[in-house]
Amino acid sequence: MAYVRRTDTLVYEVLQKVSDMGAKAREPYLSSRIEEGTPEYDALYNSVEDVVWKEAPELKDKLPDAWLEHATFPRIELRVPKQEGKDSVTLNVPDGGRPFKLSPRYNDKNRSGWRTPTAYVEYSRADIPPVVSAFYDKQEQLAIKRGEIDGKYAKIRDSLGAFMMAHASLNKMIEAMPEFEHYVPQKYLDKLRKPNEKRDNKVEITIVDDLNIDTNELASLAIGHRIATAQS
Repeated sequence: MAYVRRTDTLVYEVLQKVSDMGAKAREPYLSSRIEEGTPEYDALYNSVEDVVWKEAPELKDKLPDAWLEHATFPRIELRVPKQEGKDSVTLNVPDGGRPFKLSPRYNDKNRSGWRTPTAYVEYSRADIPPVVSAFYDKQEQLAIKRGEIDGKYAKIRDSLGAFMMAHASLNKMIEAMPEFEHYVPQKYLDKLRKPNEKRDNKVEITIVDDLNIDTNELASLAIGHRIATAQS
């Protein structure tokens, strides 16, 4: 076995691999937006006129088109409340489709400066269709899961960074903590396994216990990453 000394490049690439593994672990929990063609989009699209006419539902579809000339829009920009803040969802009437006919209070003063007139509609939580509420609940759970994953990998990065700085060679790192091998780029492992040209007798002190590194967690996350990579 060859001697592989610790270098700044080795440290950087190990920590980068940890970051890459964390990014891979996050992939199943990435959030998405409400886009055209989804059930959530369709539910919002179909709810707009009911929402803007909720103060006078008896007048919906009863007023002459001429009275709504300046409250008729081919594009709606929704402000939809979610767990934190609001989401912006744009609804576009397809070519040849019936434009949105809003109540008179959405006259020209609500139009944007865009070439395509746009009305801005604020939704309350009570206005949100159930399928959209379920969508935002799911996004919140995904965000929580991503936070948990980020926390785990941030802790591993910090621990492995300190661990590497306490050892002068890759040889001693793996000897002190065999699980560390899962986080070492293959080119360094290949170099390590070459026939030894010169034996290094330097005595190094390991600090695995002092750093309180959870080696079971290290192995578990590395195996999970290997399985996820093999399936992608």
